[in-house]
Parts: sequence; structure tokens; C-alpha cells
Amino acid sequence: MTQHTASASGNPFARSHDFNLPAPERAGPDSVREALKRAFAPAFIEDEELDALAQIAARHSFAAKVPILRLNRHAGAAWLLAHGQASIGYWDEQQTWHQTRTVRSGAWLDVCSAWLRGPYLESAVAATDAVVYEFPATRVEDVCTQHPRLYRLILASMAERVKHETQAKRDLASKDVLGRLAGWILSSASPSPEGPHVVLAQRKNLLASELSTSPETLSRSLARLRTLGCIATRGYRIDILDEQRLRETARNMESLS
Repeated sequence: MTQHTASASGNPFARSHDFNLPAPERAGPDSVREALKRAFAPAFIEDEELDALAQIAARHSFAAKVPILRLNRHAGAAWLLAHGQASIGYWDEQQTWHQTRTVRSGAWLDVCSAWLRGPYLESAVAATDAVVYEFPATRVEDVCTQHPRLYRLILASMAERVKHETQAKRDLASKDVLGRLAGWILSSASPSPEGPHVVLAQRKNLLASELSTSPETLSRSLARLRTLGCIATRGYRIDILDEQRLRETARNMESLS
């Protein structure tokens, strides 16, 4: 298996000027089908539609901290994260990485840029070891011509991305850091026998960047949520103890703004 690997650096996501992807691997159709089902959920996708998309997918493996997509590079494909986590954002002029959102397995890294016939709108870096499926835009169009309902599913995925961007901007304007953090924990939590929880795959300064705050303010906000009895923290794991109170905290910060 070919895996893109990271170079050593003190920067958590150091920018590499060498950005040439090796030849992709052949994607196993069953794995692609499962990833597509999760990406398009809750919409139903027909077996014939799954098979057609699976046939054009290329598989890429990335080690943690390796760039997957680069802002302003030509966007020729849609990209689906099958395993792992990815950090979406950009490098500033000092080559410091600024995270704007986190993508988890079963979600599109970028399903929009290729249709604009221009560059990628954001950069993406593997936050953990990751497996990503590439769907060349021209071949997706051919598949959609044969299966027109796929156009609607892809449009729904793009609309969902716009919805999340709009909500993020609204939260930034209407909520303080505590409210934004409470909302982020709720939206990022995964169920488990021990209760819903979040495992941070990156350093806390990247989450602070995503929430448009400082690492110090993020730490104080986490401490406040612990004091309120909403969460407990163990290293990079956040356990939700009182989901209702956490939701009230997120809502109250909005209503008080």
C-alpha cells in the first residue's frame, strides 16, 4: 500500500512545497459503497448508483499531517474521507496553519470546488492517518448522465455544506466562545456504550482556531463546562455528562447575545 508521509517539523501542519500525489491505489468497491452511503445519508442511494460511482473511485492513503488538498490548485475531483479525520483551513504568510473546520470519516472533504471549473476553495490536511476516495469530476458527470438522480444527491450534499457554513457564521456573530464550544461538542460527539464523547485528533490550538478564539480562552471555556457539570475531560477525550444542560448552554449564549 502506498501512503503519503509527512516530513518532520515543529509546526503541527507544516506547509510542504512538494505537493505531487503518487499514483492512486485501486479502490475496493465494497469499501467505496459504504463510504458513499454514509456521505449521502440520510438520502437513499440505489445499488446501481453506488456501483457506478464505486467503479470510478481512486483510493489514496495519507499519513497524519500530510496535505490532501491545496488551496488554489486545480480542482479536478470530488474527495470523500473514508477513514480518519482531516483538518480544513489555510496557511497564512508565516506558513502557520489555521483550521476552519474538521471533517470526520464518512463525509465529503470537498464536493463543491470541481464544479466551479477552478481551484480548490480550501486546503485539507490529514489530522490522523486517513483514507480518501477521489472521484474525477468529468467521470462523475458521465455517471450522472446515466443516473440523473445522482445530480440531486450531489446538490443536496453541496447545500448541506452551505448550511453548515451559514450556521458557523451565525454562531460567530451571535454566540460567545462558551456557546460555540458547547455547540461544537454536541455536533462532533460520537455515541458509545459509555455515553456520547469527542476524541480530539489535533492539538487544542487548532480547535481554538476553528472556534475563532485563543487556546487560553478555549481552556477556560472547557473548565467552565466542567464546572457546570456538562462535560468531563480525560486528555484529548471529552465526555458529555449532561447533554440537556450542554444544549441549554449553547442556546442561552445565543439568546443572550
